[in-house]
Amino acid sequence: MLPRTVVVAAIQPDCSSSSVEANLNALAAQVAQAADQGAEIVLLPEQFSEAFRLDHSAWLSASAQGGRVEEWLQSSASRHGIYLGGSYLEARGQDFYNTFALASPTGVIAGRVGKDHPCSLEAYVFSGQPGPQVIETDIGRIGVAICYDNSLRCVIDRLLAGDPDILLMPMSAPTPPKSLFYSERRIASYHASFRNGAIQAAQSWGIPAIMANKAGVWETPLPGLLPAVHSRYPGFSHIADNDGAELARLGDKVGLIVATVHMDPSKKHFTLPPEVDRYRPWIAPVPLDWRSFAIFEWVRSSRLSAQQGTRCASQSHGSQ
Repeated sequence: MLPRTVVVAAIQPDCSSSSVEANLNALAAQVAQAADQGAEIVLLPEQFSEAFRLDHSAWLSASAQGGRVEEWLQSSASRHGIYLGGSYLEARGQDFYNTFALASPTGVIAGRVGKDHPCSLEAYVFSGQPGPQVIETDIGRIGVAICYDNSLRCVIDRLLAGDPDILLMPMSAPTPPKSLFYSERRIASYHASFRNGAIQAAQSWGIPAIMANKAGVWETPLPGLLPAVHSRYPGFSHIADNDGAELARLGDKVGLIVATVHMDPSKKHFTLPPEVDRYRPWIAPVPLDWRSFAIFEWVRSSRLSAQQGTRCASQSHGSQ
């Protein structure tokens, strides 16, 4: 592609309602405002259509491919003549997934990207779905990495192999409540791990990057005997140009930002420095508790395998 500019927007909403319709209705006004300001690509956060819950109640808000959430993306993108994307909790078969869908100005889904690895207790709610990280569009090759995936070497390797022209980073990253486990210092370390995520990505790869997180209250029950959580989102949504320059940023309030970024193939540099290898499976130093996340994924995988075995045995018994 030839060098070009594109106007992009990041929307930072309050998605705390348990009603998908209420969240979508609130987002509609923000999407319209971004389009009125000339945005060609509008990024919504991770799981933009539902409250971010980490127990079985999350499944009540799930939607199938082609269901109400994707229909809303398609109609909104067509109405405003924009590319509009974000992730939602997808119900597919016997399982649930965290799926990013990008709707085009013509009102079709241009592509989907799954979240490869659930983060911590997210593994109770949905399974990972590795796959391509780049969506081909008329504007260019749009790379997508959902929240925690931006820190993982396996995801970044696939992303860079897809030769993206721009990176979208949808997030649903609330602040952990202060506790014996999470001191103020650990919370600060957690915030530092993504506060400037788009800037760092743009500096590293030579492509513009947009990060969209949420604002407002975060409340969720937790599985088992774990206590419910009451906290807030820190925001931090921001837009960085292909040289890493910060063009726009939000604090912790509901809002949106719009900026013009540059896509230039000659500026791309997709080679990882050798020192990154020491951080595998991540690409940088991470908070200590992140090392436990794989355990949650293993527990979910084991439980699903056991359930599948039970179903197969039941079907076999019934056919005799």
